[in-house]
Amino acid sequence: MVRKNQLGFTLVELLAVIVILAIILLIVMPTVLSIVESVRKQTIVFNAEGLASAVRDGCLTANSNQVMTPGMIVINNYEINEELTDTDFDIQYLGILPEAGQVYVNENCEVALAVYEDEWCVTKTFAKQELLIEESTLAMCDITITTNDISIYEVSYYAKEGGSIRPSSRDVFGGGVSLAPSVITEKGYEFLEFSMVAEEYILFENTSTGAVGSVQTWQVPETRDYEIVAYGAQGGGDNGGLGARVSGTFALEKGEVIYILVGQQGEHNNNSSGGGGGSFVVLADETPLLIAGGGGGASEDSYAGRHGQASMEGMDGASWGNSFGVGGSDGEGGSDSNNNGGGAGGGGFLTDGESHAKRAGGTSFLDGGYGGVGDDANGGFGGGAGASTDGVNTGGGAGGGYSGGGGHSGNATTDEAGGGGGSFNADEAGVEESGVNSGHGRVKIYGGFNDFDSETGSVKNVQSDITIYAHFNRLQYEVNYISGDNGSVYPEARFVSHGNNLPVPVVTPDSGYELLSFYVVSGIGNGELN
Repeated sequence: MVRKNQLGFTLVELLAVIVILAIILLIVMPTVLSIVESVRKQTIVFNAEGLASAVRDGCLTANSNQVMTPGMIVINNYEINEELTDTDFDIQYLGILPEAGQVYVNENCEVALAVYEDEWCVTKTFAKQELLIEESTLAMCDITITTNDISIYEVSYYAKEGGSIRPSSRDVFGGGVSLAPSVITEKGYEFLEFSMVAEEYILFENTSTGAVGSVQTWQVPETRDYEIVAYGAQGGGDNGGLGARVSGTFALEKGEVIYILVGQQGEHNNNSSGGGGGSFVVLADETPLLIAGGGGGASEDSYAGRHGQASMEGMDGASWGNSFGVGGSDGEGGSDSNNNGGGAGGGGFLTDGESHAKRAGGTSFLDGGYGGVGDDANGGFGGGAGASTDGVNTGGGAGGGYSGGGGHSGNATTDEAGGGGGSFNADEAGVEESGVNSGHGRVKIYGGFNDFDSETGSVKNVQSDITIYAHFNRLQYEVNYISGDNGSVYPEARFVSHGNNLPVPVVTPDSGYELLSFYVVSGIGNGELN
């Protein structure tokens, strides 16, 4: 029998090969896709590392040339393929920019960033060298996760007549340093000095309104003495008691954290008013430095004058009758008057104010400092007490403070007000004043902020927006006139500002002579100084 050569595959053999290839593909494909994804992630991280390195190198170069702002300047949001033009130093980056993101550099040329590319977010903090990459959305890939919400201030530069200044502005983080700007003086002018327009203090204001707010923090930028001034909030109502004012000077060390609660004004409703919140300045170990008492809340026609107190004791609630809440002492909250219509006790530093079924006393600072909630009016954040009415009796809650004020009795429709909160001052040489502040409270801190050098234009410890002006003076030239023999010239000398025309002098030739010519010994002729 003769057999023929079989050069092809049977259908069964072909199907078998296809099945084997499919199995191999199913086994290998996840590995291949994983490798591709890993390479893509590595590329994104590599580009982010390159951007961070370029920013760091630009910072180091700028520092050596004294044109960069230390104290953490910011490169704002940028889109892909756009130049990074918001800095005042050059960035030599040749890589691919991410879709979006933000990059920060601090005074030590350390870089923090959060950049987004193709569903991946790369972040880096100032403190760490390594970069973290994770899946994210553009909205979630934010630099705020790496900067701890540090305040950023704008330093703006303007040149008066006679020169120019670079940069026009720069962003500096709170507590940072803005180095000297570059000044170009025009011909015929001389540079005089820089001047600065800025606040001389850090201002902390209310974070909200009503009973709820936030405690703010401030980190001491350098070891020195600081003057701190705290103002308590006013109680609710047209005649609400005014907040106290307390000031003192304290030696604070760099890095210390200070807690600041700014009191908020009590609410007013239905002829009832909540007490004003006290303003508190407290060390991290819960040691108070300053506390300014809030004023007592008052109804429209109520007794005025239940102000935040200069003393540490809270003021008793006012009343037309004999029943009233008693102000607290030694850091404790005040008491309620235990009547359906009236006000609760103000919160102190240590304990809450006394409450009633229709209204709550103010919360102590140590428990959060919230205002008391009343059926009709809430107290202000900072321990202000709530107030209520029973349809006949109205009035106001007590003010919060070091010691809370007492609630009013609510026994009449007039002459009703909660007592003002007490104050505290750890500086024995400090000043305490009753009944000073209207509206919400506030806290000011003075001492070495925006430390400005008028010769260089540099600013240390930036703590507010700043405007800096460069001033120039137009040069003055002295022109002396000397006549030859057989004549005279007037005047013998005059001063002319740069760029102004030089008037023709009066020449008087002697008898029998005429003026021949003028000539210049030095400078530029043609009747004009350039």
